Amino acid sequence: FPSHDMGFGGFWLSRREISESSLAALLSISNLLFLSKDTSYFSAGPEFNPLLHTWSLAVEEQIYLVYPVVLLGLLRGVPSKRGLQAALSLLAIISFAVQIFLSWGPQQFSGLEAQSIAFNLPMTRAWEFLIGAILAFVLANPVLRVRQDRLLVGFSLSLLVLVAFLIDSQTLFPGWVAIVPVFATGSLILLGNNPNSLLLS
Repeated sequence: FPSHDMGFGGFWLSRREISESSLAALLSISNLLFLSKDTSYFSAGPEFNPLLHTWSLAVEEQIYLVYPVVLLGLLRGVPSKRGLQAALSLLAIISFAVQIFLSWGPQQFSGLEAQSIAFNLPMTRAWEFLIGAILAFVLANPVLRVRQDRLLVGFSLSLLVLVAFLIDSQTLFPGWVAIVPVFATGSLILLGNNPNSLLLS
């Protein structure tokens, strides 16, 4: 590249920033890179990085790599489906509790911004994925399936639209507010088991 700073899709970044962010995205460790730099998704400056969004892809990939191993371990140690659901629920509660502690607790933790840790680490976001894992057991049991309710569907969709507009740089996120989109999404997953639904199928 001819200069130290260059235009990249309308963004201005140094070659080092582009190289670091690209390599981190390739290795699915963008969240760890941005965490090491105390980078907040909503903070001024990093929002001009076109690869900033890859933090979420990295969290997903890391959870997808670890979750099967955890699940296999639980399957060996927990004989029943009910016990497995309880174990997954316990892991979700622990993950959520750690996230709340870091979001609302000390400003600094291990030399890093506590909220940035809560935002970027897979262990503090795992509860969101575990809710989906628990719902998979519910949907697999015909007795526990929930009938579709148009009012509840509309309410859940409204919640998702609402949080999309209300969550901004001033919102303490994830924190307690993360429950809202997770609850709304979980409700839509439960209500979407009707094959005749054009909206949720």
